[in-house]
Amino acid sequence: MQVYTPPPMSPMSFARHQANRRSQLLTPTSHFPSRMLPPPGTMPRILPGTRTTKRLDVGSSLKVTCLHGAAALTRLPCTVQIGTTVEVRRFNMRMNMWMPWIPGVIIGRRMERFHAGTEVELYDVQTMYPNVWMETYIPFLGELRDGLHYSPSDSACEMMDKVAELKKVYACVQLPQANGSIAPAWVPAIVTTKRTDPSPVVFVLSGQLGQKYVPAPHILPFNPETAQAIIKTGQIVCWEKGAN
Repeated sequence: MQVYTPPPMSPMSFARHQANRRSQLLTPTSHFPSRMLPPPGTMPRILPGTRTTKRLDVGSSLKVTCLHGAAALTRLPCTVQIGTTVEVRRFNMRMNMWMPWIPGVIIGRRMERFHAGTEVELYDVQTMYPNVWMETYIPFLGELRDGLHYSPSDSACEMMDKVAELKKVYACVQLPQANGSIAPAWVPAIVTTKRTDPSPVVFVLSGQLGQKYVPAPHILPFNPETAQAIIKTGQIVCWEKGAN
């Protein structure tokens, strides 16, 4: 069985600010590689950096979406103010471990669009060690903590899972049927090509093509709202556990 191993993450561009998000929607890097219009009801997928919990407090920033009896727990974005002192770190892929935390100050915040409209919070942080320097960090991956909103795990496995989660989409693939025919179906998958690649290749997570790398000309955000929107058009959706 093949296992998807995420490649090292590329640094985020400091030039991509919140004000530019609208102008990025229909560009070579907008990450919707086809001319297919998303079905009505398709929603973007937002991946904030806060850790999820099992307990839902009244008035908290959590929401629960039910899909086929399963509760999908999502925490809405929490904003750390500019000027806040935080700690940041990087993950060393070669050594498969986190580097030590270093102190810094937040000097900017924005959302970055990844594959198929997936959005994640980024923070620009100025550090003083070993020299004054500014870099961008992703709380969702565990690269930032402030002691209030962000308290990431030190698990290397969890970090690798989140890198894959960042690239997870619904991909339209040609699925073999019991009668020998081929039919298009939407499956959970991880995009393995660059965001600017016009011909995405994905690692399929479920269904008959599970654990295989296949081309996917159409991809959509991975969330319950999008799955329901696809189903309403009469198309097949494979769930992550392999059940249609």
